[in-house]
Amino acid sequence: VALKIAEEQGIKRIQAYSLAEMAHYFIKTGEVQNAFDYLRKALDIISSTKLFKLISELHLELSNLYRDHGRINEAYEQFILYHEFITKEIEELKMLELRNLQIIHNLEQTKMEGEIERLKNKELITALSTAETDLTRAKEDNQMKKKCVFFFWTNQIETGSKL
Repeated sequence: VALKIAEEQGIKRIQAYSLAEMAHYFIKTGEVQNAFDYLRKALDIISSTKLFKLISELHLELSNLYRDHGRINEAYEQFILYHEFITKEIEELKMLELRNLQIIHNLEQTKMEGEIERLKNKELITALSTAETDLTRAKEDNQMKKKCVFFFWTNQIETGSKL
């Protein structure tokens, strides 16, 4: 049933697993040729994907089945294919890990740059606030000086004093 649904929906992974399970059944019942056929069919279906782990597992099962039935050359060939695909799986996992590390690095870099900008903005706000305070004080001082000069001149005029 699972195989039929997987075939209808084009889900190759489930097709391959279903065929491999059927092969295991045939191994247990002694129908070795059917087991070979189903494992090969599973490999045919899954070989066009990048599911290297599953492909390698199927090659290993075929290798073991060939070995158990005295077909050493075929067992060796399948074992070599198992090794090639398990190596591809490991390389794929390493590439994923590398990409993840690059993403994490880029995220950390962006966070750091954001923090630098936040600190710069904080410094600018502090400097602006200080400048505004200094300007206000300077205006107040200027007003005070104007008042003093005005008071001085007004006092001079009222008293008739000359400089």
